[in-house]
This record gives sequence, structure tokens and C-alpha cells, in this order.
Amino acid sequence: MKAPLPAGPRSEVAAVALDGKLHALGGAVGGTAGPYHDVYDPATNSWQAGAPLPEGRDHLGVAAAGGKIYAFGGFVGSVHRGAGTGAFAYDPAAESWRVLPPMKGPRGSAGAAAVDGKIHVIGGRDLDGKVVATHEVYDPQSGAWSEAAPLPLARDHMVVIAVAGKIHAIGGRTASPRERVAEHDVYDPATDRWTSARRRCRRRAAGLPGPTITA
Repeated sequence: MKAPLPAGPRSEVAAVALDGKLHALGGAVGGTAGPYHDVYDPATNSWQAGAPLPEGRDHLGVAAAGGKIYAFGGFVGSVHRGAGTGAFAYDPAAESWRVLPPMKGPRGSAGAAAVDGKIHVIGGRDLDGKVVATHEVYDPQSGAWSEAAPLPLARDHMVVIAVAGKIHAIGGRTASPRERVAEHDVYDPATDRWTSARRRCRRRAAGLPGPTITA
């Protein structure tokens, strides 16, 4: 067991690692999201308070790039209530958050990953509670958003991670917690295309030709 969160239990927390420390961001207590930010140091097994988020949110999409933490969207509370367009950047040197240009539409429970210094915010659930295939890219250098190829299947609650210059979107939900999927889609920023790793793995298992999945 490690040191517990100092503020006590909360749900739907986002987490991201930066410079050897773990940042726990947002989350809900009693069904209402807060601007929580706690920083865990594995070297001392201790927590300290970080600068609070500009807004109380749970189900945030978070990623680290260029020595900063980026947080996107999220809900104001349970269940999937009040999706937001907010985008924020945290600078640990200044111990402060900066409000960024918003996403084009409100989304919560989206995934986020950084490739080549740009942050991709993928999928999620909109203000009406419907899952979306939206894929937006934020460039910290220009401060501008652009659109990229949408997810092949609209969903939220995915694992989204960057490996070897590509983005993997794994699993997720298409509606209720019971409607889960086993999709594994891989996005190549160089071609702005998605391919299905799950389908390729099935072909290899059946003894059919297919590229090797190295990630």
C-alpha cells in the first residue's frame, strides 16, 4: 500500500506522469466534480497539493508534452453531466494553469495522447450524452486546433496512448457501461489514417498474411 489521496475518496480521476511525479486531476465527490490536483512523489511516498484546475471536472482527457500537462473537456458531475469544451495547460515551474482556446464542441471521457509535441484529443461523449468519433489536435506552439481523421467507431472511456509515433485507441464504450467494445485502432499522424490492429491480429491468428504489431 502507498500513501492514499489526502483529500479522501473520489471517482473518475485523471492521472498523468511528468518529471517522475504523478498528477491526479479532477474527479468527483458525491457526484459533483471538483478542481482537484494532487501530486504524488514516489521517492518520498507522499502527496502535495498542486494548483487547482480552472474548473471542476471529472472524466478529463489528459496528456503531458514539452514539460507541461494538458487537460481537456470533462463533465461537471455524474452521470456524464455537463460536458465541457475547456482546455488547460499546467506549468509546474510556475505552479499555475493557463486557459487555452477551447475545443470545437463539448466532450467528456475523451482520450488524449501526445505525438511530436502535439496533443490529440480523441472520441468522448457530447453534451447530449452521445459518443462521438471526433479527433482534434492541439498545437502548443501555435495555440491552434485542427481536425484529424475521426475514429473508425465512435466511443468513449478508451485507453488512448502514444507508442513509437503512433496513437492506439483501445476498448471503450458505445453507450451504456454494458455496451463495451474490444476495438484496437491505430492512428498514424504521418498519413492521417486509422487502421485496425485487432483485425490484423485476427488475420495472423488465423495464419493469414498481415503486418507484425510491434506496439
